[in-house]
Amino acid sequence: MAQDIPQLAHLPLIGSPKEGYIAVATANGNVPFAVKRVFWTFRTPTSVQRGGHAHKRTRQVLVAMAGKVSISAETSDGRTFHFTLDDPGVGLYLPELCWRTLRFTKDAVLMVLASTDFERSDYINDLGAFRKLNKIR
Repeated sequence: MAQDIPQLAHLPLIGSPKEGYIAVATANGNVPFAVKRVFWTFRTPTSVQRGGHAHKRTRQVLVAMAGKVSISAETSDGRTFHFTLDDPGVGLYLPELCWRTLRFTKDAVLMVLASTDFERSDYINDLGAFRKLNKIR
């Protein structure tokens, strides 16, 4: 997996339609970092846009555990990507210095695997500052 662009990662599945499935995420396997933190969002109103930030050092894998999450991402070189997560067997890798915005369906639950512990100083919350830092027009 290239680690400088956002991309989908199909997680290995164990099981069958008859018995159900287990999706497996392994550090430095299909998740390209050691996981330091796991959190999830839920009951997000459909009128709310979450994200609106980038991380200086943190890499993440996002997995829609239920519902649907639409994600727009902008990389440090100005490329934009759009993804829809609606399968708990698929994760979205987001590298550091990647601006993201997220929209949720009413029933969406999004789990995030993060490469760092929470640090407020890791966040870039202003898109103009993000683009200036990366010299994006």
